Amino acid sequence: MRSAANQLGLILLLAASARAWQNEQFCVARAQNNTCTQCVYSTASGPDCISLKTVIPGCYYYNSDGSCSMCQDGYYQNLNTTSANVCTPLNATVTNFCTVSYISPDTCSICKNGVMAMDGICQDDIPCFDPNCDQCGLDTTTRKSICWYCRPNYILFYSGDASLCIPAPKGLEGCYSSSSLYRCDNCNVGFAAKDGKCFESSDTRFKSASRMAAWGALMTVAAFWLRV
Repeated sequence: MRSAANQLGLILLLAASARAWQNEQFCVARAQNNTCTQCVYSTASGPDCISLKTVIPGCYYYNSDGSCSMCQDGYYQNLNTTSANVCTPLNATVTNFCTVSYISPDTCSICKNGVMAMDGICQDDIPCFDPNCDQCGLDTTTRKSICWYCRPNYILFYSGDASLCIPAPKGLEGCYSSSSLYRCDNCNVGFAAKDGKCFESSDTRFKSASRMAAWGALMTVAAFWLRV
């Protein structure tokens, strides 16, 4: 049987490993000084991604207070009420052609396949304003077109208030969006950020919330042992 000291040492090692693992694997955006500014399934704090006390099923981005900032693709999120913390799966009738909805589970705000979403409906006869945009919709406030995802091997390039899908520059593979041709601002789903580049990370893919919950449980156990 392991001694109490050995058990404590193992718990500390697991905690340290989990912290380092979180910092590398869940960060999708970093500042020039390499501080993490955006995490998935966790919250950013200084250089680290901090595990959550409460996991919201279906949530991808969290605010600093632990509330849900953005649900994963395939969900409806009501941003106008306290229900923003609830991610509701889209109905089966729209999942084949819809990415996300902010209207209801059976309508669409961002359509797939290069067609525009207008007033909750995918307009098959109206393509995205940018031919290299794969998923788009219409901002209900400004009535301007929004590109949600570019086509594969393209990135959203920002210049001022305008954005355009351009071929991913060499070295920016896996990048979602950037205002520079040499450094990625935000990595795509399935990638994590480090030193202005993106590297593959299965932990930033959708449907990984349960894995974060498991790590949260491990940290709870570690905290208990540290107190006794």
